[in-house]
Amino acid sequence: LGARLVIGNVIPLIPEAVIFSLFVLIGNPIIILILMGILGYRKRTSFMAGLTVAQISEFSLILIAMGATLGHVGNSEVALVVLVGVVTMLTSTYLILGADKIYAKLKNFLSIFERKKTKEAAYIQAKNYKDHIVLVGADRTGRSLSKYFKAKNYEYLVVDFNPAVFKNLTADKIPVVFGDVNDPDIIEASNLNKARMIISTTRNFMDNMEVLEHIKSLKYKPLTILAAQTKAEALKLYEAKATYVIIPEIIAGEHIRHIFQIPGMGRKRLSTMGKSHFNRLLFK
Repeated sequence: LGARLVIGNVIPLIPEAVIFSLFVLIGNPIIILILMGILGYRKRTSFMAGLTVAQISEFSLILIAMGATLGHVGNSEVALVVLVGVVTMLTSTYLILGADKIYAKLKNFLSIFERKKTKEAAYIQAKNYKDHIVLVGADRTGRSLSKYFKAKNYEYLVVDFNPAVFKNLTADKIPVVFGDVNDPDIIEASNLNKARMIISTTRNFMDNMEVLEHIKSLKYKPLTILAAQTKAEALKLYEAKATYVIIPEIIAGEHIRHIFQIPGMGRKRLSTMGKSHFNRLLFK
């Protein structure tokens, strides 16, 4: 569709394109900030949602192309919409990638869009913990760790942004903070500066790097166990001062290699180990 849109000479349209692009890049997020603020959401939630609509969509191109086909608009209008689309789509991509850094600089000015009592306040209650374990993510790997910590009476809390996980953990009376670990409010609520260890089960590289970046500013630096998608990402996390990095695919290979090295390993021993593993999966 984009290849068939003839835009011609766009230089005369630049002033108009700049005005419309600024309206989309700034106006759309402000509208979302106002609406979500009225609905009772925190300024960070509203800001992050607002950035996702800071561009026109491909549907705009469909509409303008249809209008041009029907003869309702001319080539200059088509060129203007295409130009605004190029500018806003490219710019919003970088705005979304740098959303946390932009928010950190603007958060004091965004308070006017936030109510004194927000919907999310009930889910972000400060935990007055000290020398505790912060478990980021309690689905799959995190769920197993949570059960282990609970059985061992370790003082820990979970940080998770999945509503279903939050509901289940709350029902099991497991301390949990609902939100993103890179959110300053979540960091404060989980007492990250007093934790002795942070375990992140998410393999999102940027999230884990943000955690390490925050730890750099702490006087007392907790130990970190993080997960990585690839060997390259794991090396970068180590370079950023991660204590230990887990790569699930490599761990699986190392575990199988360990099985081969067990003395007396044979058909009977492996079958026994398999049955034992089956029971653990079934009852834990």
